[in-house]
Amino acid sequence: MINYCKKNIVTQDLVLHSEAFGDHSKPACILIACKQGTARFWSDSFCQNLAGQGFFVIRYDHRDVGESSAIDWQKKPYTMQDMAKDAVLILDGYDIKKAHFVGDSLGGWLCQWIGFNHSERVLSLTIISAAPVEITEKTSSHLNKEEQENMENLSKIFLSRTDGTTLENTIQSYLPIWRHTNGDFPLDETVAKDFTKDFLTRTKNKNAGKNHELMLSAFLATMKPLGILQKINCPTLVIHGDKDTVIPLRFGQAVAAEITNAKFVMIPGMGHSFFNQKLAKKIAALILEHISFSKN
Repeated sequence: MINYCKKNIVTQDLVLHSEAFGDHSKPACILIACKQGTARFWSDSFCQNLAGQGFFVIRYDHRDVGESSAIDWQKKPYTMQDMAKDAVLILDGYDIKKAHFVGDSLGGWLCQWIGFNHSERVLSLTIISAAPVEITEKTSSHLNKEEQENMENLSKIFLSRTDGTTLENTIQSYLPIWRHTNGDFPLDETVAKDFTKDFLTRTKNKNAGKNHELMLSAFLATMKPLGILQKINCPTLVIHGDKDTVIPLRFGQAVAAEITNAKFVMIPGMGHSFFNQKLAKKIAALILEHISFSKN
């Protein structure tokens, strides 16, 4: 049976809720969720899969979601680099010196900042469905017609969603979004509903998740070429789907192209989400193959 525990990492300004699977003495793997994602974006079975192969797996709630601190944005606005540091604070809370970092979407952006700013804490990076944290040659051009249409369609789906009169109705209102972002893979409604219910019921401040939008808007407004990715010097795996309508495939390819010796894996039919157990197992297998080099 795989060990499981919950732990709140308390600092002077933050409480970060975390959950861990496996043996603390094994190499650590920290899972970083997407924008407004709770720890349980990474399902129990996903975490147990990694832990069962000899890793100490940690997932956590971002600031402003789940059981982590809600922030007063007007008093204490934060940056993407601040959120990247949160992942390092989690390691400190478990007294772990180095870890494998795995991030999805926003989590993939945070992995890039961690690889640059906190390289001494990194065993490896796995970046899933994320764009570069800086403007690169491959991403400097405007969205093409197809990419623009994808973004417009996605925006329409998001804007058409409204909360229901019950929790179940509200959860149901998110399913068209998850179905659209799941690419060609069938949506596992149980997994998608569990994630949505967790976000809706465990987040303390119901408006706090909007702070992620404010942080992201400020970040995008100041993006420029920085030469950050070329300075990341750790084993890196980049995973992206060819049906991602949120972050176009070429953006994921750009991440891998900029990081020295990064391995790029394109998954046919994968969208921006992976609410599908078969796809989740494939992603877990790719991660395990990547991180197993340092088990011994």
